[in-house]
Amino acid sequence: MKSRFCFLVSILLMLLSSAVRADSPKIVKVGIYQNPPKCFVDQQGNSTGIFIDFIRAVAQDEGWELEFVPGSWKEGLDRLLSSEIDIMPDVAYAKSREELYAFNAEPVLSDWFQIFARADLEISSILDLDNRRVTVLVNSVQHDSFLHMIKDSDLNCEIIHLPDYESAFAMVNDGRADAVIVNRYYGMMKSREYTKVKETGIIFHPTRLHFAAPKTGRSELLETIDKHLRLWKEDDSSVYYRSLKKWTGEAPSVALPKYLKYAALFLTAALVLALAFAGLLKWRVQVRTSELRTRTDELQKALVELRSANEKAQQQERLYVLGQMASGIAHDFNNILWPIIGFSELILNKPEILEDRQKVKRYLETIREAGQDGVAMVERMRTFYRIQQNEKEFIPVDLCDVVRNTVELTRPKWETERRAKGCRVNIQTDLKPVPMIPGDPAQLREVLVNLIFNSFDAMPQGGVIRIAVQETDGKIRVLVTDEGEGMSGEVLANCLHPFYTTKGKDGTGMGLAMAVDIIEKHKGKMEIRSQPGKGTEITLLFDPMIIPADKTTD
Repeated sequence: MKSRFCFLVSILLMLLSSAVRADSPKIVKVGIYQNPPKCFVDQQGNSTGIFIDFIRAVAQDEGWELEFVPGSWKEGLDRLLSSEIDIMPDVAYAKSREELYAFNAEPVLSDWFQIFARADLEISSILDLDNRRVTVLVNSVQHDSFLHMIKDSDLNCEIIHLPDYESAFAMVNDGRADAVIVNRYYGMMKSREYTKVKETGIIFHPTRLHFAAPKTGRSELLETIDKHLRLWKEDDSSVYYRSLKKWTGEAPSVALPKYLKYAALFLTAALVLALAFAGLLKWRVQVRTSELRTRTDELQKALVELRSANEKAQQQERLYVLGQMASGIAHDFNNILWPIIGFSELILNKPEILEDRQKVKRYLETIREAGQDGVAMVERMRTFYRIQQNEKEFIPVDLCDVVRNTVELTRPKWETERRAKGCRVNIQTDLKPVPMIPGDPAQLREVLVNLIFNSFDAMPQGGVIRIAVQETDGKIRVLVTDEGEGMSGEVLANCLHPFYTTKGKDGTGMGLAMAVDIIEKHKGKMEIRSQPGKGTEITLLFDPMIIPADKTTD
């Protein structure tokens, strides 16, 4: 009897212990390091930032108790390996890291790395970092990616490893280093604080940022975080978007079509009228109740359709912008890479050219000019999401010089490539001296490159492309004429529409559309004449630059 009594007491104590543990909150240890605005400890000693807002919201819903463990970036990763902490925020996914840590499936943020440099240095490309001192976060993905970049470019850089971004940025600001590699969020925040550090156009290695945990034993924790993230991303008013708005100013924009707003107002008014009508005709309660139920079902269906249409409109807008960016980038960089690859192959395949210093110099200048056009293009892409305070001021441009430079830029494609196939393409120019126009030389070269390559593609058996610059009736004209296949009426009517192409999978349909956009920015006009079998003539019309009266005489 005594042994049975002891056994029952033991069972009761075990059940009470389990109940106490079930009622107690789960303690989650969170590593934190200084990387504002994503995660950091502020001056009052509070853990805060975008990732911290997210994990606090999850903890509140799940009944967790958070214990923040501050330290350096490396200390946080070491604590993950030893399972001293349960989770580490703001960790970029990499294949090598997947062998060491577990990651939640849903990316929290998308990021990329950017180089910031001392304000007194002219650094606009990766080549400008040769023989420079560059600070980088120790044990970081950007460190490994940057090592590959300088190795591929044969650069000699002194890499300074530091435990946190703050000391890395401060070292550049004090002049003890020349450049620093940071993520875009940190750089965006700190570049306003450090006046002696400036942003460069060098960006690389897009990444996805996650919560990381020890390799084993925390799968339920990560799945819970993913569950909340997916729900938040579908709700524009969730803590996810409120935190992004708070720390970065980014917020989703929802624009409903007008007809949907009117439909919602109409349905609401119909419901009010139905209720009022039912109140006035109480003696027909049974009949009106049935009608109201039917109307309510219709309203529920309309609201579901309204939400579906809203989601579809947002998705189409995202796909449209993504399509424009992807097609534009692919098309432009393909055109820019042709002169670089072509002239490089000419020099490599014909060593005797090296004896002609003037020709080699001209080739190298053309390659450099194509590269500079690429830098300008990257700058335009980089400012795509930023509101410009002032439009870029145009400079005086000599269209004859633009034509000469473009012919040289495209020569490797229309001369060398077609000759290798047994046919010849020639470009003939007739360049009359004309007044300057206000413009951007890089953008105008971009237009002419598109027109020349279109003419080249239209003449598979070879032929002549003629380019003329002249002044007629107070207008500056650029005429590009080819002896190609010409366009049908249908093609001529649609050729300026974005994504319309006759080249199949080899075309993007963005060349002429972007050309028209650039010409309109220059207050110009494009005219196209074409007939099947008789070639195509494209005319660009510009107004000459107006010279103020006080500058006409000296």
